[in-house]
Amino acid sequence: MFHFTSCLRAGLTVFSVSPWWIPALAFGSALNPDISGIGNVIAEGSDRARLERPVGMSLEEAEVALQSVVDPYFRADLFLSFHGEAPPEVEEAYASTLALPLNMKLRAGKMHVTFGKFNLSHSHTWLTTTPPLLADAFFGSDAWVDTGAELSWLAPLPTFHEISVSALRGNNSAAFSGGASRHWTGLAHLRNYFDVREDTSLEIGASAANGPSDSFLSATRIFGADLIVRWKPLEANVRHSVTFQSEAADLYDSYTGTRRRGVWALLDMQPAQRWHFAVRWDFVGPASGGVEANYALTEVVSFSPTEFSNTKLEIKQLRDPVNHWSEARLQFQFAIGAHGAHPY
Repeated sequence: MFHFTSCLRAGLTVFSVSPWWIPALAFGSALNPDISGIGNVIAEGSDRARLERPVGMSLEEAEVALQSVVDPYFRADLFLSFHGEAPPEVEEAYASTLALPLNMKLRAGKMHVTFGKFNLSHSHTWLTTTPPLLADAFFGSDAWVDTGAELSWLAPLPTFHEISVSALRGNNSAAFSGGASRHWTGLAHLRNYFDVREDTSLEIGASAANGPSDSFLSATRIFGADLIVRWKPLEANVRHSVTFQSEAADLYDSYTGTRRRGVWALLDMQPAQRWHFAVRWDFVGPASGGVEANYALTEVVSFSPTEFSNTKLEIKQLRDPVNHWSEARLQFQFAIGAHGAHPY
């Protein structure tokens, strides 16, 4: 590609030549997605007597993300997850709209569904190294990930109010049919966000899900509520903060007539830019007519020399109806590449 420039410098006419590959390179870069990788290495130990290996070390998870705007109307997010020696799996793969009218947004694919607040987060964004007991008890894993579509609407009000509804296959086998039923699972979520003061925000949400259970003869209904209070002073919002977060849920199986409840609450304090201190209390009740509840108390110290690496030390005390034991986990986490922001 040639550019002609005429100028009167010492009576000369100047021709400038720019290589053809410069605009081609810029065009190619615009088509490439943001690619990132995050790794979690864990060393852990427990004094629980029945464990065959009370001490261990492993690559708990490696996540590879590919994220990009597809065109003026859609963006795509793809997350691949690797766990130890297990084969890789698609953690999330969905497309979301960018230009729907009336403050509406649609996303479809495999995704962390909008039940509560914690369920939307990936493990590398947790303030702890382990999920709440509620997530394991209700969904059999650290999150409810499902295939389907979600439509959300942002109300045109001075404060933030968002309503979302989802149609899902019910791929979670702990609470629903595992995708085997021909009936779909429905989910609705209401999110409300307020600025209490310039440095304090309040978020309150409510969730309701209904779908066929693994018995195929009944439905599982889950109701949930979530709360987050954040304090971040404007003049030092990367150096000091206090966050309180809590969620509660109620699960009812209409076939067996059993009900289970759970709740957790977490307080995180950031006294300096690189340090976080968090404590979380967990409670999960039994199914109706079952044994007593389970409890856990988790304390975490987190050090982040930069935004690309983090080390956490977690001490957890757990109790079931018969036993009481402790666990210790040391996690090192690293990130490379351009990783897109997760929901706030």
